[in-house]
Amino acid sequence: MNRITDKKSFEVPLYAYERSPDQDAATPACRKVVVIGAGPIGLAATIDPAQQGIEVVVLDDNDKVSFGSRAICFAKRPLDILDRLGCGHDMVEKGVEWDLGKVFFDSRKVYEFDHLPEGGHEFPAFINLQQYYFEKYLVNRVRALQAAGAPIELQGATQCCGSPTRVIMSTWLSAPPRANTSWKPTG
Repeated sequence: MNRITDKKSFEVPLYAYERSPDQDAATPACRKVVVIGAGPIGLAATIDPAQQGIEVVVLDDNDKVSFGSRAICFAKRPLDILDRLGCGHDMVEKGVEWDLGKVFFDSRKVYEFDHLPEGGHEFPAFINLQQYYFEKYLVNRVRALQAAGAPIELQGATQCCGSPTRVIMSTWLSAPPRANTSWKPTG
């Protein structure tokens, strides 16, 4: 079982705004995949097609991973998926592993269950890990893919639609449809 040994505070990685050449282009740019929102879902939705060589643009209104945590427990199946995305082992290494659950009524244990009773699994049944580490590992994976030449553009501090994560995938047989969509930097 992993122990919590890192007592220093979390350093928030930034992905600062960089002006895209598309903003100065005479004609609107068409992209295969546009992800709006760089939280856990948006970053995962970025990594998957990028690993297959598909161009992805990510727009987010912030320029760093979230601080504070809205997610804490990750089950075996999401860890399997995160492994496919290149982040599963980092998360397990940092997180606190557990397989056994216990239910108490006052101080009396009333039920106990094992989520992973058989052996041979690569990952534990669950880990506890703060969301900002989860997002950091996803951003690290995006940066590693970019360094390896994956077609990913990550635009932080960008205002777009004022909404949660949206993934827009487009494939056109002839000409792209006309769209009245705008995005601009917030800074």
